Amino acid sequence: MHFIRTTIYKATSCNALNLPGNKYDCKSSYEILSQDGKVCVAKATMAFDNFSRVDYITLNQGKDGWKVSKVETTYS
Repeated sequence: MHFIRTTIYKATSCNALNLPGNKYDCKSSYEILSQDGKVCVAKATMAFDNFSRVDYITLNQGKDGWKVSKVETTYS
């Protein structure tokens, strides 16, 4: 589970945003929505002052560990 958390953090903080090294003034949280065998779906939320960004992240476990296979982003 720790590796999944690390992968989710990387996906939402830098890689999924395509902004390596940037820091954001927001509160972030995540939850594992489902995990079945080698597939996991997680929800990561970044709450800014004026809006929230929610990423739904699909991860697949392979020979090299967990990898992000899809990120769907919504704003509210």
